[in-house]
Amino acid sequence: IMKKIIITLFTLSLLIACGEKDSPINPDTPKPNPPTPPEEIVTPPRVRGFMVSSAEYLDKNTINDAKSWGANVIRMQFNPLNYAIKRKRDFWEALPDYLNMVQTKIDAARSIGIKVIIDLHEPPITIDGKVPSTTTQGKEEFWENPELKANFIRMWKEIATKFKDNAYNDVIWGYDLFNEPQINWQYPPKQWREMSPDIISAIRTIDKDVWIVYQPGINNIEYKDYEPLKDKRVIYSIHFYRPFYFTHQGVEKTYGAENMSREQALATIQKTYPDNKWNRSVMEADLRTVADFSKKNNVPILIGEFSVIAWAPIESSKAWLTDAIYAFEKYNFSWCYHAFREWQGWSLEHAEGTNAFWFKKDPTPAAVTYETERAKIIKAGFKKNQQ
Repeated sequence: IMKKIIITLFTLSLLIACGEKDSPINPDTPKPNPPTPPEEIVTPPRVRGFMVSSAEYLDKNTINDAKSWGANVIRMQFNPLNYAIKRKRDFWEALPDYLNMVQTKIDAARSIGIKVIIDLHEPPITIDGKVPSTTTQGKEEFWENPELKANFIRMWKEIATKFKDNAYNDVIWGYDLFNEPQINWQYPPKQWREMSPDIISAIRTIDKDVWIVYQPGINNIEYKDYEPLKDKRVIYSIHFYRPFYFTHQGVEKTYGAENMSREQALATIQKTYPDNKWNRSVMEADLRTVADFSKKNNVPILIGEFSVIAWAPIESSKAWLTDAIYAFEKYNFSWCYHAFREWQGWSLEHAEGTNAFWFKKDPTPAAVTYETERAKIIKAGFKKNQQ
């Protein structure tokens, strides 16, 4: 009996699976379509870290200390032109040695699990045998130089060739094509937008996967009408120092002034935050243009730099940094504080507050032995890297 039951069950299962032999087939019955797999959205890992000095001056201890603070990325300044000029060598002839030096810094970062953004911090072209100043870079005629685009392409192909090995896929977070392209600090050069796709295409002939960090201009309002690049592995970047009168107070005119007493200088650097123009709500609204661009086009955003000068009033500095990080987190931006052991004016390890102001002609102050209030805020922001 058991044998008959088993045979009967087996037969029924075949009929169910295959249908009866003489069952009519309805030609109008639609064939089932397999479900469409969801589109995979690839984004780079979220990072929070530091802008650091030029690679030439970056040491292993600084990289280790950035990691110990909680940073998971460093944005490393790439200055091969300065490197060659200091050594009185031809730029392109010296570049392989410079890249070898940079490689040692990236290897040091990889060994402790911190990522690197390679930030081309100067244009790959000399003017009268010198590195072009930011003033020179801000003129139309500079961007009309016929050699500029070719040099950008050659530079990035050299970098991409050097670091295309699989060993660098996890440590290099992105290639930052050029730092702060600008015309008179007011608007982006149209030539930069025109040449950028070709620079990226040149990189793609060597490395199809590396993320590109791209700064279209200097004002976040430009993102309101900006059309993203066709390349899908681009991180869009802005630098955030708004309001400028607060974040940079004294840097442009007071710092280094020859005909100004200390009392006169101090009187010009008492700007506070928040004030009747800027507060957290205004800051969020100011960054919303970038956030909307990110959401609409499904692209990641990096705040490549943000900071407030060390000698701003302490409570105001704390409030500004707190609100800035709050906004970055609200909008899911990655961010890098400017800067870690680069220049004392932006340092979190030097004295803070209006009494910490010094003239350019004064001796450089030493780092303090206590944890500054601003350092506490940045470290608190880095704790999100562990979540």
